[in-house]
Amino acid sequence: MKKTLENKSNESGYDIPIKGIIESAPNTVPIGIAIAINRTFFFVNDFYCDILEYSREELIGKSTRVIYPSDENYEFVGKEIQIQLKKYGHGTLETRAKTKSGKVKDLIASYSMVDKKDPEKGIVFAIIDITENKKIENALKQSELRYRELYNNMSTCVAIYQANDQGNDFVIKDINKAGEEKSKVKIEEIKGKRVSDVFPSVKEIGLFDIFKKVYATGKPDYLPTKFYKDNRMSQWVENYVYKLPSGEIVAMYDDVSERKIAEELLRDSEKRYRLLFESVQIGVILQSINGKILHANKIASEIFALPRENIVGKTSIDSVWNMILEDGTPVKGEDHPSMITIRTGKPLKDQIRGIYGNDPKKMRWLKINTQPIIDEKTNTFKEVLITFDDITDLKKSQDAIKESRQKFMSIFENTNDSILIFNKKDQLIDANKKASKVFGYTKDPSCCFI
Repeated sequence: MKKTLENKSNESGYDIPIKGIIESAPNTVPIGIAIAINRTFFFVNDFYCDILEYSREELIGKSTRVIYPSDENYEFVGKEIQIQLKKYGHGTLETRAKTKSGKVKDLIASYSMVDKKDPEKGIVFAIIDITENKKIENALKQSELRYRELYNNMSTCVAIYQANDQGNDFVIKDINKAGEEKSKVKIEEIKGKRVSDVFPSVKEIGLFDIFKKVYATGKPDYLPTKFYKDNRMSQWVENYVYKLPSGEIVAMYDDVSERKIAEELLRDSEKRYRLLFESVQIGVILQSINGKILHANKIASEIFALPRENIVGKTSIDSVWNMILEDGTPVKGEDHPSMITIRTGKPLKDQIRGIYGNDPKKMRWLKINTQPIIDEKTNTFKEVLITFDDITDLKKSQDAIKESRQKFMSIFENTNDSILIFNKKDQLIDANKKASKVFGYTKDPSCCFI
């Protein structure tokens, strides 16, 4: 398999060291890759092992049954994969997997034949752990009414619909700022309109049926990644839908186009790898060990507000860069994350830095990852791959949430009214100063009031 990838890369003439990027991808892109032949592991990458807490030796040559929580789940997934492969040649599904320690994780798995002409070569899988995303979605659901500020500033898209005609039609009541941006709409222009008029492909991707089902049953449902396209936009989206006590339907959705491109990168030919580099929705830079920038993609250019020709050839110590730490401390060029990796040969993950780029008045906050690329033939360190997300809006949201929480607690503690907070089991979980004084409550440091 490695030899095949190497040959394809060599034949393409593409000047970016694709093979090195592939080998380093598990540390910069959270995608687990596996190849199974007759439901037996043939190949797994490091991130696949990390997700499931196994070593390669513990998986390769073993039945894939080992990662499933039950025989029923194992059989169901196997049948679903065969149906989608036979019908489409590829597929995506949401499933659950059991780790070596016994934990059950939620996963999104995409798959296709290694060679459509030769099924004996097996199936290649790309998995992403969405366990934490599920927990976050549930937490957001529970706190939605209490934290309106969070709703307006969160990065996940949220739309609220009112059911009409006994749940056979839905009109838009609200959409948050992220939803407006990603869906290219304005709430004042779409409020009160039918969902099928604003999003004409909603029935085609199956989301409309999910709305009807959730409204009828009251049970949350999830629509795996689908490609949505109309005359206004096109994107890969996944939706989580639930019903409020008021009867309204809430759809939380994310543009996962970046992840889909990454899956295409790992699954298809070298041409797909180049497409990813140019179109992935995160900044990507390739830097030589002497500090010179060799390549920068379109998103990097947009984040820095610099044409690519003004980025390529520069080094981290160039005067165009103005980087700071989260506390405002200036960062010298030799202490940029990429330069640290060049100096130490070690990757860095989730480094938060502020950078001004070409505009000294407009700072962007970035989450930066670096990964050294090693020449397999000579075993020498050749370049460093830098990927970064623009998290400016996320930081603003976090600051707004923190400020909102502080205001809430200030009012809670200093009001002249007695306020008691109970959980669903009618257990007292909090009381303000006034209530504690009036009712004689004393807070037990361990967890509760006595």
